[in-house]
Amino acid sequence: MTAPGPESLICVVPADVAVILLSRAGLDAYRRRHRGENPRVDRSLLELTTVALRYRTMTDRGRNRAPGAVTGSGSRQLTTSMAADRTGVSARTIRRAITDGRLPAERLGHSWVLDAGDVDQWHQRR
Repeated sequence: MTAPGPESLICVVPADVAVILLSRAGLDAYRRRHRGENPRVDRSLLELTTVALRYRTMTDRGRNRAPGAVTGSGSRQLTTSMAADRTGVSARTIRRAITDGRLPAERLGHSWVLDAGDVDQWHQRR
């Protein structure tokens, strides 16, 4: 049996720390400047962004705090741009499908987050 490589190591980041990393440490700006250069980095920063937005949404509305930790395993969330690339349509078409109720999505701050399975099903029905 082969030993796992370093790329299999996973880091757990608490949601409140994700907020700090994105805003104060400049990871959000880095994500925007270097989008598309490395899919694994894009995916990790998207997950950090999603967690940070959920945390802010939950704490801003006076709810209980978000779960303390998040892992990168199993999450299949996409932005509208990622969904557009995946389906070969424009991001505007994706947003229109969301607002028309044909494609489920969650609004986090000013962004939409979609489940990859929902995007695939929508694309097949289209």
